[in-house]
Amino acid sequence: MREDEFLSELLGCLDEAPEGQVWAGDDAAIVEGQVAVATDSLVEGVHFRLDWADPESVGYKALAVNLSDLAATGCLPTSCVVSVVVPPGGGETALAVLRGLRDAGRIWSCPLVGGDTCTGSCFVVSVAVTGRPAASAPLLRSGARPGDRLWLTGEVGGASAVLRRLRSGETPDPEETNRLNRPTPRLREGAVSAECGATAAIDVSDGLALDLARLCRASEVGARIDSSRVPKAAAADWDDAFHGGEDYELLLAAPPSVDLRHAFSTAGLDPPHLIGELTAEPDIVLVEKGSVRALDTRGYLHEL
Repeated sequence: MREDEFLSELLGCLDEAPEGQVWAGDDAAIVEGQVAVATDSLVEGVHFRLDWADPESVGYKALAVNLSDLAATGCLPTSCVVSVVVPPGGGETALAVLRGLRDAGRIWSCPLVGGDTCTGSCFVVSVAVTGRPAASAPLLRSGARPGDRLWLTGEVGGASAVLRRLRSGETPDPEETNRLNRPTPRLREGAVSAECGATAAIDVSDGLALDLARLCRASEVGARIDSSRVPKAAAADWDDAFHGGEDYELLLAAPPSVDLRHAFSTAGLDPPHLIGELTAEPDIVLVEKGSVRALDTRGYLHEL
């Protein structure tokens, strides 16, 4: 069963959220008191290899990917907890992982306040974060409307390109490797977007095309993307950029009246990239050198 099929079945089994709350189905849940909650896990051999990433970077990334989910809802972090599964003889490595997570928490104002450890056959680092909306309401995947513009906070494809090189036996330089092992959660960008009137957001951790399709599905809209405006990383190809994932940039929707470039500039942030717009028609299309074709919306999905 593909991950999206599994989640669809799962969501049909869950209770409906009370009014004013948002439960499963978005980047983070919003529960009573406007508390945001998100969780994610990194599994050795699936999400990381210790010959490709030092233990501190594994811990750093374990927190960063969760903070990216908060960023996609326009929320700022307040705390985190972690559960670590440690294989026999892995105690020192586990401590290094937790030091990396602690250091990331200090950078992003998200203190580690507790957790759990147990033994198992491989390393698993599972983090849960809490946060609070930066604006009066959180950003959701479902808020976009036809005519909204689509913005991307930074380059895509770089992490996928690094992963491809590692798999082929190459050794990328440290700056390139950091694209994969130490992603930057766009917390300030998400908060500024929510404050200035963005309507929807999602992080592109599973690939720009797939996560765009998820946002469109949640908002019941289509999209028109201009390939010439998509900020592809220099080392990446177009497959990396649209389908590779692991970039943790934000895809944002905002009405034409909202100038995200000005808002970001005022906040001292790098300007976002305008890559397209949302449409009333449900199709997701790519404009490329004057031609229009359906965008392949595949991306990274687990097989369950």
